[in-house]
Amino acid sequence: MRRMRMGMVVTLLAAGALALPAGASAEPETAASAEAGSATATTAKAPKKSQRGRRTTCRRNARTRTRVCTVRGQRGRRGARGPAGPQGPQGPKGDPGETGPQGPAGPAGPQGPAGPAGASPAASSFATLAGPVSTSDDTSFVSLGGPTVTVTVPASGLIQVSASAIGDGDDGVIALYQDGAIVDTGVDTAICDPGPALFGTLGSVGPLRFGTPIGGGFLVGCVGVVGPPSPVVLRTTPGTHAFELRYAKSRCGCADPATFSDVQLIVTPLP
Repeated sequence: MRRMRMGMVVTLLAAGALALPAGASAEPETAASAEAGSATATTAKAPKKSQRGRRTTCRRNARTRTRVCTVRGQRGRRGARGPAGPQGPQGPKGDPGETGPQGPAGPAGPQGPAGPAGASPAASSFATLAGPVSTSDDTSFVSLGGPTVTVTVPASGLIQVSASAIGDGDDGVIALYQDGAIVDTGVDTAICDPGPALFGTLGSVGPLRFGTPIGGGFLVGCVGVVGPPSPVVLRTTPGTHAFELRYAKSRCGCADPATFSDVQLIVTPLP
């Protein structure tokens, strides 16, 4: 019986020796050594040979003197692209850029349609006095029968006046009246008296036609141009007015009256 027990012990020791790792002692193990040896026997299996497409990594445990191996599989295929995410909020407005260079001029556009016809120019009003008419009054102007015209003055208040007369006898002065009041022509009475006058005649040199404007080349007061008259522009008030020529004798100290004939008056309103 004792021999059977010894045989079993030898058999168990032999089995324990086969399970020990390389370089381990063959001395009897303590309880902790037996437990560690049991763990070594469990985890010390050699790793399988790496298959194609797999990667095997091994490391040794210094405490248990075992080698642990891990196998990493082959990388899988890339998955399908996921759906696009929602659009993010709009970012802040950036600073304005520099002004670019001016571009070339474009082609000329087509000609526009013709505009509406403008207002017709106001017609001139013309009147004459055949005469002859005379006056010896050298203090004020007297009405001797015209000529007289009626004109509608526009909003501008401007009129264009052209007047002339044949002077004879003594020197005379002619003035323009509007609705019975004298029109200020701007001529100083120190030059032409009485005044303010439109123009003067020099009857003392024989029958000649004198007319607007003042300044006929004679060195005598307010004598008008000799020959056909030229228009002068005067300012008045808008509306319809009656314009008349009136007469006086110049303060020359002469004894004969001033005589006027073939007197002409043209008044044109200006826009």
